[in-house]
Amino acid sequence: MLDKILNQNQKKHYTLEQNQALDLFVLQMHDRDCEVDIRIDLTGADASVNIFGVYFASAGQVIRNRVVVNHNAPNCTSNILYKGALLGENARTHWDGSVYIAENAFAADTYEANRNLLLSQGTSAVSVPNLEILTGDIVRAGHASATGRFDDEQLFYLMSRGIDAKTAQKLIVRGFFEEVVQNAELEDFEQEEILKQLERKIDAVR
Repeated sequence: MLDKILNQNQKKHYTLEQNQALDLFVLQMHDRDCEVDIRIDLTGADASVNIFGVYFASAGQVIRNRVVVNHNAPNCTSNILYKGALLGENARTHWDGSVYIAENAFAADTYEANRNLLLSQGTSAVSVPNLEILTGDIVRAGHASATGRFDDEQLFYLMSRGIDAKTAQKLIVRGFFEEVVQNAELEDFEQEEILKQLERKIDAVR
């Protein structure tokens, strides 16, 4: 099953029973404040969820994401990947991801990651991944969080190939997001439309 949350405030709760699978894509690309709250309960054996998120905060904008995944049955899988960029004075994002693995949820496989790219001064990205494990029988359980500016080495490499600084910056930002967009279970035309929205945002990079 595929579900999408596109450019709107939402609070959604999903319950996945035995062998059920969910792919969820979250997009926050407009210029208004936005808050999305997601809860996933894996209640049946061999249930699985993949959550991919893309957000871009502009000047004065606040984007919030909260994700909770509860592993309450054996052999369940969850993968969470959100990427965001911030551009403009007082652009702010807050991402909170929590994965809970119950005592009876043996052989759990979970990974969550949030990465943010700061494109200007005066931006703020808060990233809080949480992991609570009550069983010693797990396949994988990890989380990652990173916030930073342009990769200067990558920028230098592109410019050494004759690409001007602004175009090089735009290529880096596009590449940063492509991993999420291409891994989400989206149609080709949907991927292209999202990348076009990103390009319109990236055009503001100075």
